[in-house]
Parts: sequence; structure tokens; C-alpha cells
Amino acid sequence: MPTLPPELLVGLQHKKITSYTNIVGVTILVFDHLLTFGLEFEHIWKSKWTVFKGMFLFMRYIPYVDIFLVLYQDHRSDMSAKTCLGINSAYSFLFIIGIAGSEYILTMRTWAVWDRNRWIGVGLLVFVISLYTYGFTNMALFLETLSFHDADVSKPFSFGCIVKKGARTLSINWILLLVYDAALCLLLMIRAYQEFRNGGKSRLWFVIYRDGIVYYNYLFVLSLMTVVFIEKLPPDFLPLLSVIARAVHPVLTARVVLNAREATKNIYPDTNVLTTVDVNTTFA
Repeated sequence: MPTLPPELLVGLQHKKITSYTNIVGVTILVFDHLLTFGLEFEHIWKSKWTVFKGMFLFMRYIPYVDIFLVLYQDHRSDMSAKTCLGINSAYSFLFIIGIAGSEYILTMRTWAVWDRNRWIGVGLLVFVISLYTYGFTNMALFLETLSFHDADVSKPFSFGCIVKKGARTLSINWILLLVYDAALCLLLMIRAYQEFRNGGKSRLWFVIYRDGIVYYNYLFVLSLMTVVFIEKLPPDFLPLLSVIARAVHPVLTARVVLNAREATKNIYPDTNVLTTVDVNTTFA
């Protein structure tokens, strides 16, 4: 019976835990999509094509591509360290692109509730460009430090790609995302306070503010947990929450959009009116 080095045996145990959290992430993504697909079909697929609709569908369906890569490397036991690095590199950049799609929608809706204020728009644009320029650069630098155990070393015990080492600088990307989401949440809270202090708006606007603020807080907590895990847990736990985070971002973003459009339909049942937020973000 072949034996394994202690560090590789621990790596296998950690990899199994990570694979379980990956399944949790996939379950969240698929289950919530099934729950909300009726609203998606009614309010998105049946609407006319706009930039906003294209970005929504991109945000909604691109996670299935990168999550497939994760599940593939989770359940193949014959991949070399080089193949593992290639798959994880592709997943990492798809991850950033997908998160950017979700953040685009949330950003445009936050800007819209500020009536597309020029200075708010400029500030958000500068923040976004800085965030993703650094995010892509830092991810490339992180991938240069990332390495995996070779499958030949661990046979017959292999269980997907097992991280050997990786820099903790990955946490900086999550900190920046956390700060950005906190900024968007603060903008929504300020606007909500201004609106309701002046007598409030319709139930529709209550839904928009409520969902936005609540969901931003969920994303903030998830990003914070990811930072703590990256900084405090061993390197082979680096991807522990990545798939869950990847799933939760499009799920919450989709609900923000769909809930607002469903509220519009319920409040104005005899019209085809969209919310002011939707009108301002369609670029139609």
C-alpha cells in the first residue's frame, strides 16, 4: 500500500472539503435559477434587446462556464500540475469577468437612483477602472505563485487539483471588491434616507432600496469571510469559498433586477412601464 507525505494527505482532506463547498455553490446557483426562471423569462427574455438585457444574460449564464471548469478539475484524478494551473488560470479570469458583469448591473442601478448624477458617475467610473485594472494585474501576479501537486505523486489517492502553494495577496482583490460594494451600499442608503425623509416614494422604490441595501450587505459579508479564510487558513484552502461567491453574485444581482420588474408589474398591471432605474440603465 503506497503511502503519502503528511502534507499531501492533509491537502487531500482539505481538497475534499473544498469540493463540498463547490457543490454547495453550484446548488445555490442552479436552485435559485430554477426558482426565478419564470420571472426571468417574463421580464427579460420577452423584453426587447438592449445593452442592459445583454449584460443581464451574460451575468446570468457565464457562471455555468467557469463553474464547469471547477467541477471538472475537482473530479479528475489524472491531471498534471501544469493542467491544473491552466484550468485554474482560465477560471480565475472568467471569475473576474463574471463578477464585473454583476457589478456593472448593480453599479448602473445605483447610478440610476441618483438620477445619473454626473459626479457620482465619474466617481464610480474611476473606481471601477481602478478596481478591475488592479484586479486583473493582481490575479496575474497571484497565478505566478500558484502551484499544484502533480497527479503522479499522489496516485492512487488523487482527488482533483490540490493546491501546493499560493500567495495570500489574492485577498487584496476581495478587499477591493468589499470596499466597492460598501461604497455602493452607502450611496443607496444615503439616497433612500433622502427620499423617505422627503415623504417617501412608491412601494416600487421601497423594493428597489430594500433589495439593493440588503443584498449589498450579503455580498459584503461574503467578501469579508473570503478575506479572513484566505489570510488565516492554509494555502490549499485558497479556493474554499470561490464557487459560493461566484454563485451568490449573479443570484443576488438577478433578484435585484427581477424583483424590481415584478413589483412594477404588480403596481402598474395595465401598463408596460419599467422602473425609472430600468429606463436609465437600458441604453435603449
